[in-house]
Amino acid sequence: MHYLYDIIVENLYSIKRHLTRTILTGIGIAWGMFILILLLGIGDSFRNGVLRLFDDYASNSVWITAGWIGKYVPNGMEVGTQVKFNDETINNLRREFPEIEHISAEIALNDFSQIIRNNKIGNFKISGIYNDYDVIKQIKLSDGRFINIDDITNKRRVVVIGEQVRHCLFGMEEAVGQNIDIDDVPFKVVGIIDNNTIMGGTDENSIYMPATTAISTFRVLNEYSRIGMLVKESDEFNSSLDKSLRNCISRTLSFDSEDYGAIYINNVQLQVKAFNIMFDGIRNFLWFVGICILLCGAIGVSNIMLLATKERTKEFGIRKSLGATGKSIMYMVLSESIMITVAFGFIGICLGYLSLAVFSLIKDFLPDDMNEILGNGRVDFSVVFFAFIILLVCGITAGLYPAHKASHVQPIKALNQES
Repeated sequence: MHYLYDIIVENLYSIKRHLTRTILTGIGIAWGMFILILLLGIGDSFRNGVLRLFDDYASNSVWITAGWIGKYVPNGMEVGTQVKFNDETINNLRREFPEIEHISAEIALNDFSQIIRNNKIGNFKISGIYNDYDVIKQIKLSDGRFINIDDITNKRRVVVIGEQVRHCLFGMEEAVGQNIDIDDVPFKVVGIIDNNTIMGGTDENSIYMPATTAISTFRVLNEYSRIGMLVKESDEFNSSLDKSLRNCISRTLSFDSEDYGAIYINNVQLQVKAFNIMFDGIRNFLWFVGICILLCGAIGVSNIMLLATKERTKEFGIRKSLGATGKSIMYMVLSESIMITVAFGFIGICLGYLSLAVFSLIKDFLPDDMNEILGNGRVDFSVVFFAFIILLVCGITAGLYPAHKASHVQPIKALNQES
């Protein structure tokens, strides 16, 4: 311990002798660590913001939306016909894909878009839904409740409305528990959808009701415009899922499985996986950039240690003549290099975290469209620990050659060279 104390004191004395030069050199290390922490934090913020866009959908959900027939198939659906799913479609999906954990359908009520409440009128998207729809889509409510199984079974005239619908029809009034008229039929509002993501923005102008109510009240056909499902998370299964779904549905409804305009499949799990792979690549690139900047700083430290070693040649010669070993001199130079690197690196880490705190404050004042894709940027302790290891490696690397050179100083030559 006493030996370590002596080394630290000697190093501090050596640094103090050339304080300005040491500070200017150490800024390179501090800057490299600062940039590394800042880049990783902002990259993490962007990653969290983009992945937050999928919050309205379960990560293992798949959505199939009906389109229009574009290819001719003998004895199949006519070209230009709109695809409509039915109970047979859902039953076949259940039978062929045991990986499906939940499945639900949506009926689009395109002919009943005018909504009236007192003297206020609005045109909104209306959908009839079945049980588990909110589980698959993970709809969040700001007030009230969502449609439940009792509403569907008993064909209750209840609706859940988006925030924009509430604002248009109710203004600042309480909406939950009040009635709205759809084609002169009163419906009770039981919930308000809270949308805070770009992908869920369409729900702001949407109205949901039990599908059974839509069928019995408005005499619409039991045909679905969209099917949602939750599937077991499996990379092997999901990689071939889109093609398998197309084959199953095309056989059921009689259209060409390669008619990609007939149905549109949105596999959220594959999308999230693709974004994660992309952001992992970006993160690795940011590490590479940060480490390169750190290495540039380490080269600066190595240069200053070489210069200091040359200036202290006589000192090293005297030490050796008094019995100091080459190994002790090597440790002394090496420890000074490590001390400079770690000290300034720690300053860079602190400045990096401070900049992330400032970034979080500034982010709140950015326009909403930019703020949507920026989440909370943070850098884990594991990253800081790894960065500290990099600092040690840089310090050792920067001081290794100067220390080796200092340890091989010959006392007589050193004294003669300085005399």
